[in-house]
Amino acid sequence: MSKSNEMIRLASQRGYTVNKDGEVLNPKGGKVMGSIRKTKKYFYKTFGITYLGVSRPILVHRFVAYKKFGEAALEGECI
Repeated sequence: MSKSNEMIRLASQRGYTVNKDGEVLNPKGGKVMGSIRKTKKYFYKTFGITYLGVSRPILVHRFVAYKKFGEAALEGECI
């Protein structure tokens, strides 16, 4: 299991969720602002959760897919 998928599961277990507009909400119901990460060609929105004292990034589009489709979303290589 990849570290990314572990972090997605952990965020869900901690109570992070997604509203109908696709925005990530923290366990208290507030919007998570996150940040933008750039690769060579693309931009990705991320948010972070702390795990073992280190903030780990989670790609928002993968988290939204996980909340909608469950474990099946993590089995695919491309979301």
